[in-house]
Amino acid sequence: MLHPGLDWRSTDLTFVKKRYSAFFKTPLDEALAKIDPSELVLCGVNTHACVRMAAIDAYQRDYRVVIARECVGSNNEELWLILGDAA
Repeated sequence: MLHPGLDWRSTDLTFVKKRYSAFFKTPLDEALAKIDPSELVLCGVNTHACVRMAAIDAYQRDYRVVIARECVGSNNEELWLILGDAA
């Protein structure tokens, strides 16, 4: 479910993911191939797992990865602090 405060538009692509990475068994790879971006800006919750895995998968696909620090969070403060320092 998307946060109601997001500026979501009917032309925006939305994918349901069932694992940590947004790339795992979703059509994200194919959708990105069509628009050929050089950079991805990531945000989300569960930074220590989901955002981290998506960032690694994006990096391995040769994207420049930016993690929007003000748009991520985690319920594990210790891991968030470690990853926040690395981002």
